[in-house]
Amino acid sequence: AVADGLGRLAEHSLLTAVPSATGTRYQALETIRQYGTEQLVHAGELTGVRSRHLAWCLAGAEDLRDGADIGGDEWRARFDAGAQDIRAALAWAR
Repeated sequence: AVADGLGRLAEHSLLTAVPSATGTRYQALETIRQYGTEQLVHAGELTGVRSRHLAWCLAGAEDLRDGADIGGDEWRARFDAGAQDIRAALAWAR
């Protein structure tokens, strides 16, 4: 259901589908991201959403750390898939 919804948003050019070694990832267009951020600010929810995103990224980074001994292409693909999210979360947390 979620994948179908994301696919429909991509069909309407609200998201960009980016194939990767770990599966398809979706990115919001910059204008959509800005609008979403404005809506979160107006609702007083931006800090909470960013905190939850940071916690999610931390859990993902811990999973990567725990699997670092695997190494190789699979680990690298998992790292690459999460790197952009981790950078965004860290930039906000400064």
